[in-house]
Amino acid sequence: MSDKAGGGGHGGSSGRWLVSYSDLMTLMMVVFMILYSMARVDNEKFEAVKESLATSLGGGGLGTPLPVGGNPINTAPVQPGTDPNSAPGQPAPVDPVTAVPAPPVVAPVTPEPDPEPAAPSTKPQTQPAAPPADPLAGVKSGMSGLAGARAGQLSVELQDRGVVVSVLTSVLFAEGQAELKPSGTALLDQISAQLKKTGESILVEGAPDAAAKDAPWDLATRRASAVVGYLVSRHGLAPDRFAVIGYGKGAGVDGIVNVVVLRRN
Repeated sequence: MSDKAGGGGHGGSSGRWLVSYSDLMTLMMVVFMILYSMARVDNEKFEAVKESLATSLGGGGLGTPLPVGGNPINTAPVQPGTDPNSAPGQPAPVDPVTAVPAPPVVAPVTPEPDPEPAAPSTKPQTQPAAPPADPLAGVKSGMSGLAGARAGQLSVELQDRGVVVSVLTSVLFAEGQAELKPSGTALLDQISAQLKKTGESILVEGAPDAAAKDAPWDLATRRASAVVGYLVSRHGLAPDRFAVIGYGKGAGVDGIVNVVVLRRN
């Protein structure tokens, strides 16, 4: 019985290696299955897992792709201000909830100084050209200053044809007569002084009075000629400067004798 027991014990001990062999084969099969499963990764599931890991790590997006079978943790040193799960050198994502924008920097406004008052211009102002003076204005002024003008014996007017000195016939002549009275010669003495100051031509216009019955124009012409004769003979005025006209009644010059200093044109 001892031999049987020994034989059985030998046979039992020799069969234990089968168990170990079976376990080894099983382990090798498991290893090959793991390697095979790692070699055939489902891309869709891998992308889903990668997105889930990136979101759970706070990246909010895709980081550096994880190599198959490699270490999913980025071992590169983390730079300040960068996301450890993002590519090197990229800034860390900003959380839109917790991020508070910095207040804008407002530059101080410097008030502009008041503009300097404009300096007064030293350039002389151009005055509009004055109209040319009337060459007969001096004659009018001189005639208006005569004593006879102040006494109302004559009137002076500057017209287009010249300076018209209108003398009352009653001062120069007696009614119906053509001879000068002393009051008339005294007044002509005043007028002659102003006529000598100009070399313009002179027109003497005579007119009749109410006493002239026949040929009133003849009386008017003789009165105008008497005035010219006195100025030429008494005061030496050139006779070629004078012209004489005698008007009849109703010509608009009744009762006066006009001494007109004519314009050149």
